[in-house]
Amino acid sequence: MPVVKSRRPMSVVFENDEEARKFDEWATSRKRSNSPEAKRVRAGLKSYRAMKKGINKSRG
Repeated sequence: MPVVKSRRPMSVVFENDEEARKFDEWATSRKRSNSPEAKRVRAGLKSYRAMKKGINKSRG
């Protein structure tokens, strides 16, 4: 079955680092929700990390 990618990339904005840390813990915790929203968030976070890792490698 083909995978349809979102036409609009997910954008998450945090008010502070603590909020970002809590979100990261929720998104990567072992207690996983199988809701479509949670799956979308985890997929977006995985893509973000891969992109960020690629950017850091290109900077040397």
